[in-house]
Amino acid sequence: MPDSHPFASQFIAHMQHTQQSYVRRDLPAYLAGFATDYYSVQLDTHWGEDKQQLEEKMVKDMQKFELLDMQLNVIRDFYAGETGFGHLEYLTRLKFTDSGRVLIDKRRNLIVARHLGGGKWEIISKIVISAANYFEADSTPDI
Repeated sequence: MPDSHPFASQFIAHMQHTQQSYVRRDLPAYLAGFATDYYSVQLDTHWGEDKQQLEEKMVKDMQKFELLDMQLNVIRDFYAGETGFGHLEYLTRLKFTDSGRVLIDKRRNLIVARHLGGGKWEIISKIVISAANYFEADSTPDI
Protein backbone atom coordinates (compact mmCIF):
# COMPACT_ATOMS: atom_id res chain seq x y z
CA MET A 1 0.00 0.00 0.00
CA PRO A 2 1.35 3.42 -0.87
CA ASP A 3 2.06 5.87 1.91
CA SER A 4 0.72 8.76 -0.14
CA HIS A 5 -2.21 9.78 -2.30
CA PRO A 6 -2.62 12.87 -4.49
CA PHE A 7 -5.33 14.04 -2.03
CA ALA A 8 -3.69 12.85 1.20
CA SER A 9 -3.70 16.33 2.75
CA GLN A 10 -7.45 16.59 2.14
CA PHE A 11 -7.94 13.20 3.84
CA ILE A 12 -6.05 14.39 6.92
CA ALA A 13 -8.02 17.64 6.86
CA HIS A 14 -11.29 15.69 6.62
CA MET A 15 -10.44 13.62 9.70
CA GLN A 16 -9.38 16.75 11.61
CA HIS A 17 -12.52 18.67 10.57
CA THR A 18 -14.73 15.76 11.66
CA GLN A 19 -12.91 15.59 15.01
CA GLN A 20 -13.21 19.36 15.51
CA SER A 21 -16.95 19.13 14.79
CA TYR A 22 -17.12 16.58 17.60
CA VAL A 23 -15.20 18.92 19.92
CA ARG A 24 -17.56 21.81 19.06
CA ARG A 25 -20.49 19.42 19.67
CA ASP A 26 -21.75 20.24 16.16
CA LEU A 27 -23.56 16.97 15.51
CA PRO A 28 -24.76 17.72 11.94
CA ALA A 29 -21.22 18.70 10.85
CA TYR A 30 -19.75 15.67 12.64
CA LEU A 31 -22.16 13.23 11.00
CA ALA A 32 -21.62 14.85 7.59
CA GLY A 33 -18.09 13.40 7.67
CA PHE A 34 -19.46 9.85 7.56
CA ALA A 35 -20.84 7.86 4.63
CA THR A 36 -24.44 6.64 4.65
CA ASP A 37 -23.14 3.05 4.63
CA TYR A 38 -20.66 3.71 7.49
CA TYR A 39 -20.07 0.85 9.91
CA SER A 40 -17.78 0.60 12.93
CA VAL A 41 -16.42 -2.39 14.85
CA GLN A 42 -14.18 -2.97 17.85
CA LEU A 43 -11.52 -5.64 17.41
CA ASP A 44 -11.86 -8.78 19.52
CA THR A 45 -15.56 -8.07 20.27
CA HIS A 46 -18.90 -8.52 18.55
CA TRP A 47 -19.73 -4.82 18.94
CA GLY A 48 -20.73 -2.92 15.83
CA GLU A 49 -22.40 0.39 15.01
CA ASP A 50 -23.93 1.88 11.87
CA LYS A 51 -24.40 5.59 11.17
CA GLN A 52 -27.86 5.74 12.77
CA GLN A 53 -26.56 4.07 15.93
CA LEU A 54 -23.59 6.48 15.94
CA GLU A 55 -25.99 9.43 15.85
CA GLU A 56 -28.13 7.99 18.68
CA LYS A 57 -25.01 7.38 20.80
CA MET A 58 -23.71 10.89 20.15
CA VAL A 59 -27.02 12.48 21.22
CA LYS A 60 -26.93 10.51 24.50
CA ASP A 61 -23.23 11.27 25.08
CA MET A 62 -23.76 15.00 24.53
CA GLN A 63 -26.48 14.95 27.21
CA LYS A 64 -24.45 12.80 29.59
CA PHE A 65 -21.00 14.40 29.26
CA GLU A 66 -19.37 17.79 28.99
CA LEU A 67 -16.29 17.55 26.79
CA LEU A 68 -13.33 19.03 28.66
CA ASP A 69 -10.51 18.19 26.26
CA MET A 70 -9.75 15.99 23.28
CA GLN A 71 -6.28 15.39 21.92
CA LEU A 72 -5.92 13.71 18.54
CA ASN A 73 -2.72 12.36 17.06
CA VAL A 74 -2.50 10.98 13.53
CA ILE A 75 0.03 8.17 13.86
CA ARG A 76 0.07 7.29 10.17
CA ASP A 77 -1.98 7.57 7.02
CA PHE A 78 -1.75 5.19 4.08
CA TYR A 79 -3.74 4.30 0.99
CA ALA A 80 -4.97 1.45 -1.20
CA GLY A 81 -6.26 2.94 -4.42
CA GLU A 82 -9.02 5.38 -3.49
CA THR A 83 -9.30 4.11 0.10
CA GLY A 84 -7.51 6.02 2.83
CA PHE A 85 -6.56 4.68 6.23
CA GLY A 86 -5.82 6.85 9.24
CA HIS A 87 -4.25 5.27 12.32
CA LEU A 88 -5.27 7.63 15.13
CA GLU A 89 -4.94 7.88 18.88
CA TYR A 90 -7.19 9.95 21.12
CA LEU A 91 -7.14 11.09 24.71
CA THR A 92 -10.48 12.55 25.73
CA ARG A 93 -11.56 14.03 29.07
CA LEU A 94 -15.32 13.91 29.66
CA LYS A 95 -17.15 15.28 32.68
CA PHE A 96 -20.36 13.59 33.79
CA THR A 97 -23.06 16.27 33.90
CA ASP A 98 -24.77 14.66 36.92
CA SER A 99 -21.84 13.79 39.21
CA GLY A 100 -19.00 15.98 37.94
CA ARG A 101 -16.64 12.99 37.81
CA VAL A 102 -14.12 13.12 34.98
CA LEU A 103 -13.78 10.12 32.70
CA ILE A 104 -10.61 9.58 30.68
CA ASP A 105 -11.12 7.80 27.37
CA LYS A 106 -7.99 6.58 25.54
CA ARG A 107 -8.40 5.02 22.11
CA ARG A 108 -6.55 3.87 19.07
CA ASN A 109 -8.65 3.70 15.94
CA LEU A 110 -8.19 2.94 12.30
CA ILE A 111 -10.32 5.28 10.21
CA VAL A 112 -11.19 4.03 6.72
CA ALA A 113 -12.33 6.57 4.16
CA ARG A 114 -13.38 6.56 0.53
CA HIS A 115 -12.12 9.21 -1.87
CA LEU A 116 -15.09 10.60 -3.80
CA GLY A 117 -12.96 12.57 -6.25
CA GLY A 118 -11.46 16.03 -6.29
CA GLY A 119 -10.14 15.74 -2.74
CA LYS A 120 -13.53 14.99 -1.14
CA TRP A 121 -13.51 12.10 1.37
CA GLU A 122 -16.08 10.30 3.47
CA ILE A 123 -15.46 7.99 6.42
CA ILE A 124 -16.81 4.51 5.70
CA SER A 125 -15.57 2.69 8.79
CA LYS A 126 -13.94 3.12 12.15
CA ILE A 127 -12.12 0.11 13.54
CA VAL A 128 -11.50 0.45 17.27
CA ILE A 129 -8.11 -1.14 17.92
CA SER A 130 -8.04 -0.44 21.65
CA ALA A 131 -10.12 1.49 24.15
CA ALA A 132 -9.52 2.15 27.83
CA ASN A 133 -11.68 4.19 30.20
CA TYR A 134 -10.86 5.24 33.75
CA PHE A 135 -11.77 8.01 36.15
CA GLU A 136 -9.41 10.89 36.65
CA ALA A 137 -8.04 10.94 40.19
CA ASP A 138 -9.61 13.65 42.30
CA SER A 139 -6.50 13.90 44.47
CA THR A 140 -3.01 12.51 44.75
CA PRO A 141 -2.46 9.44 46.93
CA ASP A 142 -1.14 9.75 50.48
CA ILE A 143 2.41 8.43 50.65
